[in-house]
Amino acid sequence: MKKIISIFFLLLSVAGYAIDFDIKTLTNNDGLSNSSINVIYQDSNQLMWFGTWDGLNLYNGKEFKVYKPSPGDIQSISNNIIRNIIEEKRDYLWVATDIGINRFKIKE
Repeated sequence: MKKIISIFFLLLSVAGYAIDFDIKTLTNNDGLSNSSINVIYQDSNQLMWFGTWDGLNLYNGKEFKVYKPSPGDIQSISNNIIRNIIEEKRDYLWVATDIGINRFKIKE
């Protein structure tokens, strides 16, 4: 896979295209709940979601908001370990955890 990506960028540079990337590394120091990320998802609102071993993380381009289970709160996710994220329709995600699947309303 790395060879295919490298060849693609080589072809673009040979063709005369300027490639400009703005890459930012996000860590626990930026508010990410855990450095072990299982899934990354960009929703239809262009928000980035990170499923980690310690919660569901929403990144709006400036800061993180972390969602974790809250005992007694049926609106919270069922488990800290996030396995997968997909979008049902605008403003709703399905979040798979080790305990079950959760319908999650997107709120920033």
